[in-house]
Amino acid sequence: MITNKKIAIITSSFNSNITVNLYDGAVNTLISNDVPSENIKSIWVPGALEIPYASSKLANQNKIDGIIALGAIIKGDTDHNKLVAENAYRGCMDVSIKSNIPITLGIISADSLELAKSRSHDIKAEITNPEIKQTVNYGVSAANALLDMFKLDL
Repeated sequence: MITNKKIAIITSSFNSNITVNLYDGAVNTLISNDVPSENIKSIWVPGALEIPYASSKLANQNKIDGIIALGAIIKGDTDHNKLVAENAYRGCMDVSIKSNIPITLGIISADSLELAKSRSHDIKAEITNPEIKQTVNYGVSAANALLDMFKLDL
């Protein structure tokens, strides 16, 4: 039953102009799927590379049933973004497998700010303006993926 699941949302504060929308999308999705707000733990970390560490700490406490990881990695003048994305993704996957806790990723890795924005539409604007057609928000996608993982009968 999803209503008794304890869920952590770990969000990178780096590129917060993007990640706040991801966070809002994840929270709204969970609440609209009957996850009580008191079952949602919100944690903000400095950047995407800190997400696996925070995930590991939470998983080791045995108080969380699933984790949603949110971040925005945007290419700069070098290929540093590829290293950050690869290690953030790999770190989350390693923690998930080791802890046996599902971790879903809403970590955007984009070549430009414009592309990152296109994957992190403001969910509140969509809710308040019904004329806005359904948009893309990786926070929503990550929350839905976690809810789907809870439904698996493994």
